[in-house]
Amino acid sequence: MLEQATDPVFHLEYIPQCDDTLIDDAVDRDAYGKLQSLYFCVGTNWNVAAAADRTFFKMVGCKAKTVKVTASFNTEYTIAIDFSVKSAVTATTPEGAAPTALTGNYLAFNVAGAIAKDGGDFAYIVDSIDLTFEHNLTDKWDHDSLVKQYCIEGARDIDGTIDISLDEGGGVHWGQIMAQTEFDVIVDLGGTTCPRITLPNCKWKSGEFDINISGDPMMDSAPFTSHPSNSSECSNVVSATP
Repeated sequence: MLEQATDPVFHLEYIPQCDDTLIDDAVDRDAYGKLQSLYFCVGTNWNVAAAADRTFFKMVGCKAKTVKVTASFNTEYTIAIDFSVKSAVTATTPEGAAPTALTGNYLAFNVAGAIAKDGGDFAYIVDSIDLTFEHNLTDKWDHDSLVKQYCIEGARDIDGTIDISLDEGGGVHWGQIMAQTEFDVIVDLGGTTCPRITLPNCKWKSGEFDINISGDPMMDSAPFTSHPSNSSECSNVVSATP
């Protein structure tokens, strides 16, 4: 039987609270373009009396591969992160200090937050938003080890999609698409001190205009991309709402 290299991946999906900091850890890089290397200890059967029947998955050297932030009308924000993991082992006891429990409000699409383009509204109606941060990690193994040795950051891709109404019949939005107009996007997931996502140098990627006699409002699920231009913009995508 041929043994092959181990390549663990950790998928985490959660509803953020106002004092959440994990999204900052997973999205922002330092001035040298590096991501934080994180440790997770995930326990199962925590309330089972017999310690031998519990399992704790200890994951070392976790770097975020992909981060997704999504929300729509009357739903909470959801953050989904896929981590590249250097090594993962199991044990019957936890290891490491548990973080302080969060106490902030849960963050929802229609509560306290705001989505702005160049400081103003995207449109009269905004029904949903979907953001993806792709770090383009490259995992490497040494020639004499089955355990991952390196995780190298690549260029970060930032893409988003927002469902908006086509105000004034869609002419303004069409003009911005054709002119490749640049704009900045700020997404406040909640009120003061809650996470803020700042996306500089955005451009629309495409547009779709459905003109019919159904009587429905004119809407577009409009995709865009963001291009941070320097180390400051790369390291301050996520911050706290002032």
